[in-house]
Amino acid sequence: INHPLECPSCDKVGSCKLQEYTFRYGAASGRFEEKKIVKTGFIKDPLIKKNMGRCIMCTRCVRMCANVQGANALAPVGRGNKSVIGPFAGDRFDCEYCGNCISICPVGALTKKKRQYGARPWDMEEKAVSSCPHCGMACQINIESRMQAIQKVSPLETDPLNEGLLCARGSFGHDFLQSPARLTTPLVRENGQLKEATWEEALRRVSEGLLLIKNDHGGDSIAGVASSYCTNEDNYMFQKFIRSALGSNNVDSSARMGIAGSRPFIESLLGPDATASYVPGISTSDAVIVLGGDPLIEMPLLGVKVRNAFKNGAVIINFGYSKGLEKHNTFNFNTPQGHQWPVVEALLAQLLKHERQKGENPEMEDLLQKLELPEPKDIPYAHHAEGIINAAMSLRGKEKIAIIAGSGAAMHEHGARNLLVISALAYALDARLVLSSGKPNENGVLDMGCTPERLPGGYSIKDEAARMRFEEGWGCNVPSQQGMTLVEMLKAADAGKLKALYLMGYDPAESLPGSRFVKEALGKLDMLVVQDIFMSETARMADVVLPAASWGEKDGTYTNVELQSVRIENVIENENRPDWQILADLSALCNVKAGYKNASEVMAEAKRLSSDHIKKGNEPAQAKKDMPDISELYSMPPMPESEEHYLELEKPYFSTGALTRNSISMMDVCPAPALNMNPETAIGLDLKEGDEVTVSTDHGSLVLPVKIMPSFTDGTFVISDSSIMPGIMGLFECKVSRFTSTPYASYSGFKVSKRTSGLTTGDTSGHKGSKKSHSRPLGTHQK
Repeated sequence: INHPLECPSCDKVGSCKLQEYTFRYGAASGRFEEKKIVKTGFIKDPLIKKNMGRCIMCTRCVRMCANVQGANALAPVGRGNKSVIGPFAGDRFDCEYCGNCISICPVGALTKKKRQYGARPWDMEEKAVSSCPHCGMACQINIESRMQAIQKVSPLETDPLNEGLLCARGSFGHDFLQSPARLTTPLVRENGQLKEATWEEALRRVSEGLLLIKNDHGGDSIAGVASSYCTNEDNYMFQKFIRSALGSNNVDSSARMGIAGSRPFIESLLGPDATASYVPGISTSDAVIVLGGDPLIEMPLLGVKVRNAFKNGAVIINFGYSKGLEKHNTFNFNTPQGHQWPVVEALLAQLLKHERQKGENPEMEDLLQKLELPEPKDIPYAHHAEGIINAAMSLRGKEKIAIIAGSGAAMHEHGARNLLVISALAYALDARLVLSSGKPNENGVLDMGCTPERLPGGYSIKDEAARMRFEEGWGCNVPSQQGMTLVEMLKAADAGKLKALYLMGYDPAESLPGSRFVKEALGKLDMLVVQDIFMSETARMADVVLPAASWGEKDGTYTNVELQSVRIENVIENENRPDWQILADLSALCNVKAGYKNASEVMAEAKRLSSDHIKKGNEPAQAKKDMPDISELYSMPPMPESEEHYLELEKPYFSTGALTRNSISMMDVCPAPALNMNPETAIGLDLKEGDEVTVSTDHGSLVLPVKIMPSFTDGTFVISDSSIMPGIMGLFECKVSRFTSTPYASYSGFKVSKRTSGLTTGDTSGHKGSKKSHSRPLGTHQK
């Protein structure tokens, strides 16, 4: 009765439940007449268009937001026929822009603002089920496109992993495909300037340049870095090109900033595929332990499952600051970044004091006996001692326990020790272990052999039988010497030993700490090739830039957090070539056979060559995981000293790299970069909201506005965004964790100075001049 008759101008037409039921059952009729109730509710929101005149007050959106997403950003406001859904009206409040309220709205009351009037359901030219490119969940999504542009993205309701849900990036962050910053034409450097070139000219320049360097200096003088945002097929072709055409095992990937070191280390302790956990089961866990970062930022729907577990009565133990779990935890040990590990070790010590059923891994049983662990009262944050003891008691008797380890777990001076303790914790509790990943294909890039020590399938480069199988399949020799990792490549370039570097979908100049050193090292190369979808800081330094097809423009597969292969589909056609095809064309120019017709043929070869051989007894063989000598990690490292001030990096929720940075939707809701601090910290430094300050370290400085955050601990300074504002990584030095070769950010003291009319006044921070090394988790770059 009160619903407006504006179907022709409503974006929900063709998929509106009210419209469908009216056609099916007929319009309602009655003997009485009443005046139509007209509601207004058009608000100025950047992403969500709310029209309360169309709302039927079913409250599906409210229940979705509160009971499923856990954000509690919506509620019925008012009484009777004056009721509306709020508090969208006027502000965002706690809205996480997951878009699930839009998906579940049966009418056109909630719609996507950026896509209004784009296309009707019957106008769509391409429809496909694909995988989201924004994190390791690789959620299954429905894509609908028209006129070479994606018009609608919605969750696949039957997907058991994301269970019909999406996050902000998955719902709104796909408009990067139409970004004006996209690379569309190959570029070659002429007289110091990058100029447009044909594909033939660019590929010839690359092949001739790399072969010349190989002939003059050997294959070891060439290296390549693959991408966790490219498909399995792309990454397989990348390592094949570097190894077969150029004769080098200097192959690494952007996953070095994530799980490239963590997953092999943990699997060497707990066994192959120890991290291949059933993610939907987290919602029904009895207890969940979260460490190494906020899952709501790195893998948002993983964080939603933790929230659901809390609502179902699970014990949630969180280490470090996690904004997404502020209201969803039982025990919250909020310590500065990099300082939570003594608390984790103290928890493990308490758990091992009680009797437990021994497992079937004698190496781990021996490790638990030898591992030195602190008592709760002996750690720097002794005020957590009682909480640690209570947390350990709460875990006793729990059968279904999950541990979620973020990328920050390994990005630390003692990262290997942290991973050792996490593995011991998982073993002692018989818990499922999930390695959180902010990139869609970190697991796939490892499985495809984009590491300096392993071939596709996880076989050691020193495994002669496996190496011979690849040599036979590729028709050329495969070097047997282990290659260099990412940071080792840059150090070799700086020393003049590395002559050429091929980067696929990775921007080390902005992603790695110590950007000044990174740029200097890149500048010493004889040849730098960048293959990407956007012009990046590194691409501006390149000799040749090759434009690649992005997600949505090519077919292929990802390997998600459950180590399951999921497909991505091509729904948009353009002239950019898929990464695997570019590499196949280059291989042909380098006299290596690579006659693939499509991505499926690339994957067929990868499966054929990396599949496990059959042992006696018809048992499938596993790629051997080497057990490192980690006996020195059994000893307890020095405890971090409690200090007055800390400088930290915070991964942004709406901007995690190049994809979101080139998404208009994500940038509309992403907060501006700022230096966040507690109100008491600001008062002590005579600072207020909006004041400009200069943050300085031994490696660089940056000007940022002040933002007051009451939830932060006193004395902690947090830089809120490391992907929008360039130069943030220049504040830090790049160091590498032993055993895993994981890069981490380090600084030796910092100072914060207030600026007045563009001039720096006095120093207002107390933590200056310290020569102690501090490690911090890093930001990310994605393709």
